[in-house]
Amino acid sequence: MKNLLSVAVMLVFAIVFGMTFIGCGDDDESDKETPDKIPNVLRMNNEAKVTKEQWPARRAEIMTIMQDNSYGQWRSGEEVTYSISGNKMTVIVEHDGKNVQFDATVELPTGTPPAGGWPVILAFSALDGADGFMGSKGNPRQYSLDKGYANIAVPTGTVAADSAARTGAFYTLYPYSSTQAESQTGVLMAWAWGASKVLDALEAGADSEFGINADNTIITGTSRNGKAAAVAGAFEERFKITAPTSSGAGGCAIYRYKSAGQTYDLSGYYKYNGGGSWTVDGANPQSLGSIQNDSGGGWFNAKFRTFLKPEDLPFDQHFLLALCAATDRYLFMINGFEWDKWTNPPGFFYAFELTKPVFDLLGVPQNIAVSMHRSRHGIEQEDMVKLIKYANYIFYGTKDLTFDYVEAGKPSPSTWEGFMEDLHITPFSKSVSSANNKTYQSGKPK
Repeated sequence: MKNLLSVAVMLVFAIVFGMTFIGCGDDDESDKETPDKIPNVLRMNNEAKVTKEQWPARRAEIMTIMQDNSYGQWRSGEEVTYSISGNKMTVIVEHDGKNVQFDATVELPTGTPPAGGWPVILAFSALDGADGFMGSKGNPRQYSLDKGYANIAVPTGTVAADSAARTGAFYTLYPYSSTQAESQTGVLMAWAWGASKVLDALEAGADSEFGINADNTIITGTSRNGKAAAVAGAFEERFKITAPTSSGAGGCAIYRYKSAGQTYDLSGYYKYNGGGSWTVDGANPQSLGSIQNDSGGGWFNAKFRTFLKPEDLPFDQHFLLALCAATDRYLFMINGFEWDKWTNPPGFFYAFELTKPVFDLLGVPQNIAVSMHRSRHGIEQEDMVKLIKYANYIFYGTKDLTFDYVEAGKPSPSTWEGFMEDLHITPFSKSVSSANNKTYQSGKPK
């Protein structure tokens, strides 16, 4: 009997040990990825695993987390009207007996709109880019117009001042309170609200007057405006494609990712500009503390400024990006290397990796894409060419593999499937460089 008991104990031990060793049971390896430091976007607040059917409920939880701990409260439901004078659309918003307005600049492509109207790019401030974009073909704004995309510039300054002053159209309707948490909406959320009101005006009839298709929309912006684009796409579900650019901390970079001092070899990825290596110097990248100071603190709510280190946050930026996930919505993430050290490029790709499982869960892995360029703080030629092709496929079902880059970058894919796969690959990917990937992996939380 004693021998039988000993055997039974050993069997139980072996089973338990075996399940733990091979990762059986409720948890799998993806669930175990730094659980103490990277909050799991696919776990409910009660730690239950999220299924496809439960995603709407998890999305609601994440919206609350991001509003309460970072950006402040999302606002909607106002009465919105508009007036048009030339290329100026005045957006008029009424709420609770108050009335505000701001002007958005509209540019249209030449020629006859397609059936349903021009697709439209809404850009915070304006869709402008680096000098020499597309060579003689103009800047990103002109390139998109030439490709049949209307442009609307969302006037950030009149919607909300870029400071902690809490002034502008948004704060006139929703005054900031230093004592009431529900009234502490940050500037990034306020700008996102402004873009949403532009959509309201389009849907109120301005789309027909301009010949714009208000269903085929892209929201974008660069740097702090890229942060706002990510917020807008997260909270305004009517934006079809969200394309934040060079957005850094508070946008598309993981706070917990440590990239300072890392060196990467880009010669195998970028054939032009001499290839060579790229290093994140010790003063970079943009930190949590740097966006909690007086100049950047206005972008967020008061609660956000109480977190002393990234590990204290009950979220990371993949939570924000996951809010863009849906079967009929798309996330196109853009960042650079050499001129974007401050934006934590490896942390940006980590955010992409952490967000993609949500799109996979929903059965739409191609609804998330990434484009990284060698230079520029903003949209580079390669990004814009890819974004337009990606959008044309979404809006029209076209598969165009004519890549009109000025410079010959990495080889252009020969099939549409190759192009879509290319939108999931960067110099950090193991398939590109095992050495780069090893360095990239070293910056992840342990």
